[in-house]
Amino acid sequence: MIFFENLLAGNSVLIDFRESVRMHVDILSSISHKVVKLVTSSTFDTITRHEHEEVNYYSMMAMNPTMNLLIQASKKVDMLLLLTLIVIILSGCPAFAFDEQAVAALVDVKMAQKSSFMEVVTVAGKLSHIEYTQPDVRLEALPSPLPSLAFIEPELKTYGSLKEIAVNHFRRDGAGPGGLIFDLASPGKVRDLLAYQSLLLEGSFNGGWSVALADENLAKLDDNILLGALSSSPSGIFSLAPIVAAINLSRCRYLVFRLDGVSGTFGLKRAVFSRIEAENTTQPLSAWLWDSKMPANSPLKLLERLKRHQISKLYMQINDDLEQFAPFIKEAAREGIAIWALDGSPDSVNDISPLLRRIEAVAAFNRNHPSSKFSGFQLDVEPYLLKDFSLKREEYSKKYLEMLNAANLHCRSGKFLLSAAVPFWFNQLPVNGRDLSWETVRRLDEVVVMGYRTDYSELLEITRTLLAAGEKLGKPVMLGVELMPVPDEHHDVLTMVPANSPGALLLGGVYWKKIRSYNVPGSRLSFALLRKELPILLKKIPPFSSFKGWVLHSVEGLEQLP
Repeated sequence: MIFFENLLAGNSVLIDFRESVRMHVDILSSISHKVVKLVTSSTFDTITRHEHEEVNYYSMMAMNPTMNLLIQASKKVDMLLLLTLIVIILSGCPAFAFDEQAVAALVDVKMAQKSSFMEVVTVAGKLSHIEYTQPDVRLEALPSPLPSLAFIEPELKTYGSLKEIAVNHFRRDGAGPGGLIFDLASPGKVRDLLAYQSLLLEGSFNGGWSVALADENLAKLDDNILLGALSSSPSGIFSLAPIVAAINLSRCRYLVFRLDGVSGTFGLKRAVFSRIEAENTTQPLSAWLWDSKMPANSPLKLLERLKRHQISKLYMQINDDLEQFAPFIKEAAREGIAIWALDGSPDSVNDISPLLRRIEAVAAFNRNHPSSKFSGFQLDVEPYLLKDFSLKREEYSKKYLEMLNAANLHCRSGKFLLSAAVPFWFNQLPVNGRDLSWETVRRLDEVVVMGYRTDYSELLEITRTLLAAGEKLGKPVMLGVELMPVPDEHHDVLTMVPANSPGALLLGGVYWKKIRSYNVPGSRLSFALLRKELPILLKKIPPFSSFKGWVLHSVEGLEQLP
C-alpha cells in the first residue's frame, strides 16, 4: 500500500510514471485488486444502468469513499497517471474485459456499415452478441412524479398576434390566433403526462381565455388540442380524458393559453397535473408455462403446484397437438384456473400465417370442447430479437401492429380474448404519430408487461406509461416478474469514428471507438437469488386502476420457491 499512499500524497517521483507506464503496470495491477476489494460490491450495483443507459465513470467514483480518494488525488498528481490507475483498477474486474479479436469475428459487416452505434454484449463473462443501432432522433420524454406535478408561477411566452401592453395585460394585434405558451419540459424535451387525469389552474383570468395542450407533433404544426375555456374564477379544473384520442399525452410539449377576445389580463399562479390513485386491492397471480409436455404428462402434479402458489391464470405454450391438453384444461377449470394458449416467435411479424393457424386451431378446439376451453390466446412475439430491428424500428413497429390487427380479427371470430407479452420500453418507439405501447394496448383485451425488475420503485417507473395507457383505454395490465436465473450482462457501446481517430478499431470494414460501458446484474432483473424479497413485491399494488395482477416467469421457476 506504500505505492498507493505515495500516490495520494502526490509524491513527485510518481509523476515520472507518465514517461514509463509499462514499467509500473505490474505494480499497479498488484495493488488494483486490493483497491477493488475496498470498493464494495454495492458500489457496482449502484452504478449499473438498465438497457441503453450509460455509466459516467466520474460519477461512479464519487459513489464510494475509496474511489473519491482517487478524485481528490487528481488535484495533486498528473491526470494521465490518475486515469491510467483508474483504468487498470477497473480492468481488474473481468466484467470490463473487451476482446477485440473476438468482437471482430462476430461483427456482421453489412449491419455494421448501416449502423451509427454497436453495442457489444457479454453474458456471464462470455461474448454473446452485438446490437446494431441508429441514434434516436426523438426528444427525450421526462417522467413526472406521482400523484401530481405542480408548476408555480410558470414562465410564459407570447405567441402569434398577442402583444403585452403592461404587466399581466395583453391584447391581440392583427389577424390570427395569439396567446401564451408554457414549455412543460426543458428546451428540447417533452413531458409524459399520460398518468394524470386532470389539470388545475389557479390565478386571475379576464377577457376570454381558453386552455389547450400541444404534444411533440402538434407543436411542430403550431397546433394544439382545446381543453376548455378559462373563467374569471380563481381556479378551474380540466379533465384530460376527452382529449386522449387526439393527443399523445405521453409526449406533451406545451401548455397553451389562447386569448379569444381582443384584450385581457392573465395572472397564472399555479398549474397542477394530478391523478386520483387507485385503491389498493388484492390481485390474482398468473404464470407462464413453457414446457408443453408437463400438462399432458403430469397434469395432477402441475395443478397441485399451481394451487399451492395460488395461481389463477396460466399462459401455456401450445403445439400442434391440442387434444393432449383437454384433460388438464378441464381439471383446471374445476379448480378455477383459467388456461390461455401461448405462442409466437420473433419472425411472426414477417410471416404471421403459422401464428394464425395456431389461433384457428385453438378456436376449433374450443368448439369441440365446450367444457375445457382456452380462455384466450397470448402472443409471445418479440421482433426486437431480430438483429436488424434497431435499424428498422418504425418498419417493424408497423408490422407488429398489422400482426395484432390480424390476430385480433381471428380471436374475435373464435370468441376468445387476445393478450400479448410486451417489453416496458415500447413507449420509446414512435408509430402512427403515437407510441407503440399505446397502439399495442389499444388493440388488445389485456397486456402483460415484461418489467423484470426486483426493485419495486424502478419497476413502477419503467412500466407506468403502459399502466397509464391501460387506465386511459380501459384495458387490464399485468406486470411480469422473473424467477428464473438471469446471468450478469456487460455492455460496451461503440460509435462510428473517422479512421484517424485515436484508439479507433477496425470492425466490419469501418472504424469504431468505445464511448461508454454499463452493467446489468442478474440480481436486478430476477428473484432467483432473492426469494425472500419476492413475497414483499407481490403484496404491492401499483396505484393504477388498470393493474390486474402479477405474472410469474415461470412455472418452471416456481420449483425453487419455498
